[in-house]
Formats: sequence, structure tokens, C-alpha cells
Amino acid sequence: MSHWGLPGVCSLANLSYARGTLILVMDELVLPSGAVIPKPTKLVDAFFAEEWAYYDGIQDADPNRIRPVDIVATLSVNSFLNSAVRIRSVHRGMAAACDSHLVDVPVDADLRSFSLDQLIELLQAACQVQYVLVPVATKVLHRKRPRLIPMLDNVVIGYYLDALDRRDLAGATQDKKRAAEAARIPLEAFRSDLESVWPQLTQLRECLDAAGLPVTEVRILEVLVWMWAEPLRQYL
Repeated sequence: MSHWGLPGVCSLANLSYARGTLILVMDELVLPSGAVIPKPTKLVDAFFAEEWAYYDGIQDADPNRIRPVDIVATLSVNSFLNSAVRIRSVHRGMAAACDSHLVDVPVDADLRSFSLDQLIELLQAACQVQYVLVPVATKVLHRKRPRLIPMLDNVVIGYYLDALDRRDLAGATQDKKRAAEAARIPLEAFRSDLESVWPQLTQLRECLDAAGLPVTEVRILEVLVWMWAEPLRQYL
């Protein structure tokens, strides 16, 4: 049974009755960036039922400091920091580079309203650390500011660069000096998508909350974009 087969818990407007339980029905999610994602309810249910415990379910005990667990947790979201040397190096480097920036970013900072300049500054600091570019930086920092920072891995970045016809920025995303600023374009497009479908994302979040799988709207959108754009289409 779906995690969302919870009697009477998810009391939203768009509900369907099935097998004695209430479940959310959403046929598709249409993003301004171009993706038309089918059956988003089914997709996020399948994804988080399988993967939530290994990243999202690992609690953050100190939102203003990068801890070793913040690095280790990213292994389950394909950070490829697959050696003890890399884990130690990235932890120590990101703690030194980012902790002083994190104290200036409210814990509840919201991507819809927060300064992108300040966010880019944080990413720029992170990207100077050995083994770190925007994908690793955002996989670590999403744990610190989950309403602000989406995980921009190469799949998600590539989707937005293609959608915006900005593949000219692909090289910059692999350059430590330019990667953070190059991420501004995908971040702006992601924010536009986030604002456009916020009510639907909130419905999805409320149902996940009710199922004991709390995540943010930012995380839900990032997962849906990733599932749409990921070449293997693992959950589609």
C-alpha cells in the first residue's frame, strides 16, 4: 500500500477515495521551464518510500555548522565522495569555508524571497573546496537550508540549461572559479518553477508529512525535475 493510504489524514481539496483510504490525485505537474511531469503523486510516493531514510530522514542537529554526517549522508544521493580521504577533506574544507556564511542565512530562508546574490556567495565559498562543485555543495547545503537550496546535480543543472538554451554555460559549471555564478541561471529558472507550482507542491508536502516523510517543497520539485530529466528514468 502507498505510504499515503492513511485514513482521513490528508484532508486536501483534490482527493479520491480508494480501498477505504484517502489519497491525493494529481494527474500532472506543468512547469514553466517546459517539463510536463505525469502523475507526480505516484512519483514522489515511490521515490521517498524508497530513499527518504537514507538522506532526508537523517536529522540535522546543527544547522549552522557542517558536520561529518552532512558529508556522509550525501553518499546516498550520488555525491561520489566514495573514499574516507574525500569525506574528511570535504568536511573540513566546507566547514572552514561555509560555517561563517551559514550564520548569516536564516534557518527558514525561502528560495522564493531570499537574495540569490547571497546564496551564490555561499556556493562560491563551497566550490573552492577540493572535490566540490555545485552538485556536491548543494547536496551538503540542502541539509542546512532545506527551504532555500535545491540539490543541483548535473542532471538538474543540465535540464535547466537545455530548457533555457544555455548549454554555453556547461563548461563554466565545471570550473571552480565560475561554477557558482553559472548556477545562477538554473537557480532562477528553478525558482520560477517553484513559485508557479507552489500550491501543488504544498499539497504533495502535506501528504508526505502525514505519511511521516517530511521534506520541503524545494526538495519535492528538485526530485520531480530529476526524475523527469534523469536518463534512466528510474521511477517513471
